[in-house]
Amino acid sequence: MQKQNETREIIYLNDRRYPAPKILLPKPREGLPTQEELDAEPKIWTWGELKAFIYFRPLEPLGRSAALQKRYKLWVEGVKQDFGTVENYLMDQLPWNTLAPSLIPPKSPQIPLIDPPSSPGSPSPVDPKIVDFALTDESPPLSPLGSSESEPSSPSTAPSSIMSMQEDEELYLRWDPTKGLDETKFVVKFNDWPYSLPHGVRHYVVWSKVPIAHPELVNNDPEQWSVIQERGLTGMTGVLPLPEGTKPGDPEIPSEILEPRAGDDVKRWTGVQFECPGGHEVGRMVRSLWDERGWECLWLLNPIRNQSVRGLSHFHVLARRKMPEEIDVAERIFVPQTSYPDGEEGGREVGIFEERG
Repeated sequence: MQKQNETREIIYLNDRRYPAPKILLPKPREGLPTQEELDAEPKIWTWGELKAFIYFRPLEPLGRSAALQKRYKLWVEGVKQDFGTVENYLMDQLPWNTLAPSLIPPKSPQIPLIDPPSSPGSPSPVDPKIVDFALTDESPPLSPLGSSESEPSSPSTAPSSIMSMQEDEELYLRWDPTKGLDETKFVVKFNDWPYSLPHGVRHYVVWSKVPIAHPELVNNDPEQWSVIQERGLTGMTGVLPLPEGTKPGDPEIPSEILEPRAGDDVKRWTGVQFECPGGHEVGRMVRSLWDERGWECLWLLNPIRNQSVRGLSHFHVLARRKMPEEIDVAERIFVPQTSYPDGEEGGREVGIFEERG
């Protein structure tokens, strides 16, 4: 059983600069894995492979090990017996009791509505032009997963929109870094059943009272909104930029940014920054909660078909705590941002890859 006072905090050499955001702890329940058990799980993904997933946004979802997935399914059965649905179980812990989807249909009739989710077990087509180069046929078989909190809800338990909002409340997620984390609207939790991640990486879920993705994020552009519906939203924060005029793998890169003996996987992704179009609000929130001087984060909002909890708005953060030497360098590069220029939008990427259309 998971210990209520168990810490999942990562500290290197007692360096406590830039702590993680406040976490809502789960209510005690039999069957939840401890951090010690999670650390003993096989690590399927490297940090570079996870960056490739965030960058290319392939159709297939991330997953956890087969052993942990089997254990998780048994746990879900017990939750459903006690609460009826996993949404009910989670709402018993969140400070609000209303449902809201992560992605919402557009208001404009010219933009296609969200496609109905695929039935569980139905295969998703894969476009060979954008298959992640790091996920080969030799990769271990994984069970398809979404939010990794529950099995996909049936249509009767996954309403398209059930919200009760005050008139002065935002309809969608908008992040104001000057106000900080409003726990009446947003909650950060550890993922109790995380993806199979490298050591030193923690899997968080940010739960939102309001929907996150909507067409206005891309100025109601039907083509860009269609991409978001198909592939979700993703981004990276805290990546140290390369010196001007250099690219990943160049010998001129200072050793404080790239260890000279680093392997190809590390070299390939050094300095590559990315935030997909429409990801600017989530990106602001992640940069604010996980200070870029202390953390390198990969975040993703799964498309509907890959979400397990479709009735509650949320996105994932895979956070790697930086080493003290990295923090020293990051403090000279990153300035804490409490405001953003008017009109700043997402969709940035710097690196060796061309933007996929």
